[in-house]
Amino acid sequence: MATGNSQVSLGFRYRVSPAAICKLIPEVLDAICNTLQPIHIPTPTLDHWRLKADEFLKIWNLPNCLGAIDGKHVRVHCPAHSGSNYYNYKKYFSIVLMAVADAKYRFSFVDVGAFGSEGDSTIFAKSSLAKGIDNGTITLPPPASFPGSHITRTVPHVFVADDAFPLKPYIMKPFGGGQLTTEQLIFNYRLSRARRVVENSFGILAAKFRIFHTPIHARPEVVDKIIWAACCLHNFLIDHQGLEAGLTDSEVNGLVTPGEWRNDTQSGTLRSLRRAGSNNYSQDSKEIRNEFMRFCVSELGSLSWQLQHVNKGKT
Repeated sequence: MATGNSQVSLGFRYRVSPAAICKLIPEVLDAICNTLQPIHIPTPTLDHWRLKADEFLKIWNLPNCLGAIDGKHVRVHCPAHSGSNYYNYKKYFSIVLMAVADAKYRFSFVDVGAFGSEGDSTIFAKSSLAKGIDNGTITLPPPASFPGSHITRTVPHVFVADDAFPLKPYIMKPFGGGQLTTEQLIFNYRLSRARRVVENSFGILAAKFRIFHTPIHARPEVVDKIIWAACCLHNFLIDHQGLEAGLTDSEVNGLVTPGEWRNDTQSGTLRSLRRAGSNNYSQDSKEIRNEFMRFCVSELGSLSWQLQHVNKGKT
C-alpha cells in the first residue's frame, strides 16, 4: 500500500511466489482491519459524536457539526465479468470510498464498495451512513441550541458537505446559484472552511499510500480491504505520531497556506463525486441551513475576517 508496487514485483522482492502473495495480502489486510478498526475507527456512539462536535466548534468555529463528509472514486482495473458496473463518469473504472472526517483529519466513519457507475445521489442513499441514520441504527445527538446563544431554539447536529450531496436535516451543503446575498456567501465560506478537513484527509491518505496513484489490480473484495486498511492506518498514524508540521493546510485570520500534501502531483488522484444536480429538499432542511447562516453572521458566531474574505471574492 505504501509503495503501490504490483503483486508480481512484491513477489520478486521478497522471493515469494505470486500464488502465495495473492493469498497473503488479503490475510494481512484482514489482520490490520480486525486489529485497528475497533480502536481507531470504532462504531460511532453518542459520546463519540458529541466529542467530534466539540472538536469542530473549538477548531473550526462551527457548532453542532459532527464532521465533513465526502466521497472519492478509487481507480481499479476492470474487474472480470463486471460489465460497466464500475465504469464512472470520468471514463475509468472505480470503487467509491465515502468517509466522514473529524476536525483533526481522522476518519470517523468509512463506507466502501459502491460501484463507480452509480449516480452520486444513489451512492450516498445506499451508504451505510445514510441507511443507518434513516433506520435509526446510527444515533446522532439530539438537536441542541448553539453554545453561548441566548436563543433557546434547538438545531440538529449535521455533517457538512459539497454539492454532490443532498440537503437534508443532517447534511448541510452550500447555497447554489449566482445571485447570493452576503449572508449566504458568508455561510458558504464558513461551510467550505469546515469542509477543508475532509479534503486534507483524502489528500494525506493518497500521499502516504501510493497504491492510490495508479489503478489497483485486484478483485473488488480485495480492493475494499485495501481501502479499509489504508483508512485504519491513516488514523493509527495520526493517533500515535500526530501530523507532520506543514502537512495540512494552515490558516491564520483567513489566510490559508496550502499543506505539503498538495505538492505531491499524484495526491489528487482520488476523484470527487459528481454534483448531484438536484435542488429538491424539505422545508425543514432549508430552515436548518438558514439557522446556521444566521449564526455565522451573528455577533456570537461571526469571524473577524469573514466579511473581508467574501468581499474579496466578489471583486
